[in-house]
Amino acid sequence: MTTSNGKSSLKQTQKIQDRKFNMLYQLLTESSERDLLWYYQLGRRVEAIYPSRAGRHYSENAIEQLARKLKQKGVKRYTVVPLATLLWDARRFVGLFKLADVNKLIQQASHFEHPLSWSHVRFSISIKDRGRRAKLLDRSIRDGWSSRRLHQEVKRLNAANEQFSPSGRAPIKPRSGLTDVIDRSEQWLGRCNRIWFRERGSPWHFTEDNLVALSRSERVAIDKLLTKAQNKLTKVLAATQKLADDIKESNAEFRRLSLQGKPKAAPKKRRVSPK
Repeated sequence: MTTSNGKSSLKQTQKIQDRKFNMLYQLLTESSERDLLWYYQLGRRVEAIYPSRAGRHYSENAIEQLARKLKQKGVKRYTVVPLATLLWDARRFVGLFKLADVNKLIQQASHFEHPLSWSHVRFSISIKDRGRRAKLLDRSIRDGWSSRRLHQEVKRLNAANEQFSPSGRAPIKPRSGLTDVIDRSEQWLGRCNRIWFRERGSPWHFTEDNLVALSRSERVAIDKLLTKAQNKLTKVLAATQKLADDIKESNAEFRRLSLQGKPKAAPKKRRVSPK
């Protein structure tokens, strides 16, 4: 009796899984529209087969096997690897965004007339911090960034997080610390000279002609950003001046000590052998 009940339960489970698989297959083959809601629905159907909140962790290999099964059934638009990547990213999309968040992004993009593509969302997924990810997509919409421009910003942020991780240690040796200051200063000056101050003028210099082309909402957004940028740079100037004063003082102290000759090494403590 127990054996028959177990077989019946397995058959029922298999029917449910087959139904979920067929729903995923239908979405990939029958729907031609590929907007953000379609990708969200795709992620939900992958999530239904491999739930991420069930206390189980599925590997990318499991998603790849699912992609192979879909290809065998007749999905023709993708090869196996791109299809597996799509399924994996769509599943992560659902895990990181609520449906209300997606609808808000779509509404915001239509308001600014800057379409937000799946590539925009896919690149933003690698940003783990929810608030930072939301700000990045918001700026992408407001400033009309292409997906490539957004991808460059994501890579820059991820690289900065690796270099300035809270768990990272400050430089211990003077040479490494000073070298870091020089390298960061050169990067900052490079952006100032080659990117922000260009021959044709900085992007935030306005004339009557380009100001007329801005909508009311864009003017309000730019006004807030100009104030925020000014406040941030004021803090940067204060921190830079403090750092410059500290290094100037260290330079003077280093030269004073160097003129006194090589400092004597501290005497070694004698070990007392136990009697």
